[in-house]
Amino acid sequence: MSKAKLATAIQEAFPKLTHTDSSKVVDTVFNKMVEILKQDGRFTISKFGSFKLKQVAARKYRNPQSGEPVEKGETKRISFKAATELKKSIKEQAAAGVDPVSYTHL
Repeated sequence: MSKAKLATAIQEAFPKLTHTDSSKVVDTVFNKMVEILKQDGRFTISKFGSFKLKQVAARKYRNPQSGEPVEKGETKRISFKAATELKKSIKEQAAAGVDPVSYTHL
């Protein structure tokens, strides 16, 4: 689902909101999530899952074309761990024959 489709779904759930307002809500939520991840390194949504910022150590790689070693510095990566409720919901949908990718309601 794209941000635009999410904004449309919010607008349908709350008819008094305009599409512009619902788009602003979506942007604000995602911007706040990024801000919290940068500050705290972790962001949790109850019954959905948690995002965590992980430090990845510097590593040496080999360039496949030239065979020369290449060093890549330390970097950060975002990981996501689904909550038990989300996993259970997806399993139930799959068992019922509903495609969990196209199903939008938890």
